Amino acid sequence: MISCSQKPTELVGVWEVRTPYHKALYSIEEYKSNIVGRVLYYNDNTFTYRESGTEKDIFLHEIKQKKGVYIDASSGATITHQEYIIKQTHIDTLEVTKLIHNKPLKELWIKQ
Repeated sequence: MISCSQKPTELVGVWEVRTPYHKALYSIEEYKSNIVGRVLYYNDNTFTYRESGTEKDIFLHEIKQKKGVYIDASSGATITHQEYIIKQTHIDTLEVTKLIHNKPLKELWIKQ
């Protein structure tokens, strides 16, 4: 079993991402008793996505804290889905590591 603490409400808010590869705006919010990540806007110059206002926008389904970082624990109690690892480095800054083909890509998310 994974031991997770209470909901990470300190992450709730709108977060902006600007990298050399893409621009994005994400919302971390409470939804159906969970803390989720929702895409508000994404543009990598080949693909643009704007929020639809539906569950389709959710890409982090159950953010929980584990060992000092935040993970998407949506895949069940025994297997933890860790494609996104979130560290809060400052009250308004998140360091988010995405694992793409098992290779880490780090981004800074700035609270709006």
